[in-house]
Amino acid sequence: MNREPETINMGDEDDPAVRTLLEIARTQETRPTAMLLNRAAKADGDEWLNAALGKTPEGNPVDAKTLLCTSGCDVEFLRIQYGFAKQCFHSASCEDERMRGLLWYLLLIAAAAVHHDVCLPSQPPAVISAALLEVAPDLSDPWGDLLAQGAMVMD
Repeated sequence: MNREPETINMGDEDDPAVRTLLEIARTQETRPTAMLLNRAAKADGDEWLNAALGKTPEGNPVDAKTLLCTSGCDVEFLRIQYGFAKQCFHSASCEDERMRGLLWYLLLIAAAAVHHDVCLPSQPPAVISAALLEVAPDLSDPWGDLLAQGAMVMD
């Protein structure tokens, strides 16, 4: 069966590519969220996590803790980076870069929810919350805490 490759819709519609980020976990053996957790659990996981969060999805150097864990960041900036995170996930040239996109994607969703009461994706809140909660327990704080808080806001 031939399928057209999915592209990212940067509008607010129900985007199949975004659904892939959040719901693929329900239909495939190797879920992106599980792959992210496996990457973070490797021997160099903390080093990888720090490097992944050392630059925005757009590629600019950033203090991710200040950006994501405080309410001072403009929600529009979070929204723009969210779009770049989706692109990073879908167009990555290697698995580490793909997982970096997913990590930022989830953290940006949580930050927007927690600090601005904004839901960035158009997916159902229960789907988003489940994805955040799947990853939250296995990431060190402040990241796991941010994801858990974001999931609670979504519910």
